[in-house]
Amino acid sequence: MLLMLGVLMNQRMLIGTVVLSSAILLLFAYHCYPLPTPDAFAFLPATISFAAGKGLVNPLCSFTPFLVDDAGQPRYVQYPPLYNLLVGFLMWEPTPRAASLVISILNVGSVVLTGLLLSHASRSYPEGSTSRTWVCVGGIVGLTSLFVVFQNGRPEGLATLWVLLGAWSIRSGSRFSWPLVGGLLGLLASTHLASAAISIAI
Repeated sequence: MLLMLGVLMNQRMLIGTVVLSSAILLLFAYHCYPLPTPDAFAFLPATISFAAGKGLVNPLCSFTPFLVDDAGQPRYVQYPPLYNLLVGFLMWEPTPRAASLVISILNVGSVVLTGLLLSHASRSYPEGSTSRTWVCVGGIVGLTSLFVVFQNGRPEGLATLWVLLGAWSIRSGSRFSWPLVGGLLGLLASTHLASAAISIAI
């Protein structure tokens, strides 16, 4: 009876952490808080421009695109474009708040997947163990903090979602797992080349 009670409490704590972390991400995004990372200006203006129907251009980031773009225009040509295209497509209006909320919704998907993956990975702990719960809670809080502080407005957030979907696919053991992982690697390369290279090497 005590074991069953411990398991139930641990499950509630894990679910509560996922829900609370997701709520924090969405609340922060609605208020555009905190401000995106300093180099997010190389990504977000092009995303908002695409959502406004003006194409992938970023007049606020002149140094890198002008060095790469032979036409001398502020076109977004310095990075794979999937992050900008996907977020821009999902935005309902071309505003910073809409961009922030769409990014946050994608990050919530990563938080939920992390909770599921850690819950399965921690099964080596005894059933009802508080250590098992705290491992999962720590992982979820750590990922949420990463989204808020370091990956706010950068493509790594979407790259994280592709990696977690790949891990979930492999864990499922389905015969379609590896074809799906191949497709996710393509999406990852279209989002963040370094992450794709590291994932292939692993």
